[in-house]
Amino acid sequence: MNWRAFDLNLLVVFDGLFREASVTRAGKRLGMSQPALSHALNRLRYLLKDQLFIRTPGGMVPTPRAEQLARPLRHALAQMEQALEPETFVPAQTNRRFFDRDQQLRRDRPGRAAGGGCPRPRPRAARSPASGTLDVFDRLDRGELDIGIGTFDTVASGSRAQPCWKIISSR
Repeated sequence: MNWRAFDLNLLVVFDGLFREASVTRAGKRLGMSQPALSHALNRLRYLLKDQLFIRTPGGMVPTPRAEQLARPLRHALAQMEQALEPETFVPAQTNRRFFDRDQQLRRDRPGRAAGGGCPRPRPRAARSPASGTLDVFDRLDRGELDIGIGTFDTVASGSRAQPCWKIISSR
């Protein structure tokens, strides 16, 4: 089989049909029209040289080949989905390095300013000797830093800013 010519979206169609046992329901689940899903199924049948699903009064019944493919394909799709999902930041499990321009993490309990409950943050203050500041956004883009904590007048495009702590005053 020529994998370079294989449309991986057809595997999503296969999984939808296997789960729903109906071209119409699978189309709704996948956001495809019934004719588009039928066309995709025909392409998949041609590529795999098997009918895969047989139309019956009770719905689409998988062939033995489809039964054989279902579990490994579902597993592969789940792995691809997991690989492509953005990483979830879990403060209690992090061991990332944090840029701390104002040295707040060194004054505060470690990890509190970094989202709370960070048992192993590795804060470090970093300054450029020439100007007393650091080009945080360039270092974030290069992957040298995971997060920058401090007071920034502007935020570079492609970066996100979020308040990390509240300032509390007695007055």
